[in-house]
Amino acid sequence: MRKVLFVCTGNTCRSPMAMYVLKNIVDGEDIEDIEVDSAGLSANGSPISANTLRVLSSYGIHVHETYISKKITEEMFEEADLIIPMTRMIAEDLIERFDEDDKIVSVFDMIGKDVPDPYGKGYYEYEQVWHILQLAVPHIVNIITDPKFGAKKKKKKKKKR
Repeated sequence: MRKVLFVCTGNTCRSPMAMYVLKNIVDGEDIEDIEVDSAGLSANGSPISANTLRVLSSYGIHVHETYISKKITEEMFEEADLIIPMTRMIAEDLIERFDEDDKIVSVFDMIGKDVPDPYGKGYYEYEQVWHILQLAVPHIVNIITDPKFGAKKKKKKKKKR
């Protein structure tokens, strides 16, 4: 099973939205052997935000499970084949924490734009997150449908930046 992990700050808005968007595509296009999850740098066991659920629902993605935010662990990092941080700053934090960058591809790396944090803001800002994720989705699908995706490589240490 190949694993994709989305990462944001609190794991209640951006990364769960991205996770459910990709799960919907993986299921709808019958892309096999892909597991999708999300985590946060400082998640604390909070539920997914109501506006995230509203936006997902408005686009036909209905979440029927109770989602509780979780903090990224070393085990989650190690098990993931692709880690997608919502911003360049989150990518840098992950590289610093886990001393590895070969499986990190941020949304910025894909589309030249970070996904802004809508936490504490209105529905419009959550809708903007949806639209930015839609720009990144074709890139993510290209990565996960590449036959080389998930081939285990020798762990590389972070690059000097």
